[in-house]
Amino acid sequence: MRRRDPRRAAGLDAETLAARHLEQHGARIIIRNFRLQLGELDLVVFHQDCVAAVEVRYRRPGAPVNPLETITLQKRRRLVLIAQCFLLRHPAWSRYPLRFDVVAVSGPLDTPRVEWHPGAFDTSDLL
Repeated sequence: MRRRDPRRAAGLDAETLAARHLEQHGARIIIRNFRLQLGELDLVVFHQDCVAAVEVRYRRPGAPVNPLETITLQKRRRLVLIAQCFLLRHPAWSRYPLRFDVVAVSGPLDTPRVEWHPGAFDTSDLL
């Protein structure tokens, strides 16, 4: 029997909380966990006539770093590449503007704090 990795389980729980939060605020989930060899997009949603690639970040209670601060320049570059691949594979969505959102989940998962940051970063500083 395979044991469940507690960090992976917490990440999946945080993604579920994030998806629920986004849906409650009018976003439509297009896909969860769009995976490539390069990495994955946690969520891709449609919201306010935009396609949003959503990175979900979870931090346990007492973590010294804000979840938003954990997204490095390298990570943002990778997310942009993966989002572009998503649009190539799903061309029907490419007619909409692309946005990069972050959902920060922090605290205990049974009483989490969930914060949605639409347009958390853009691509202007990635070139």
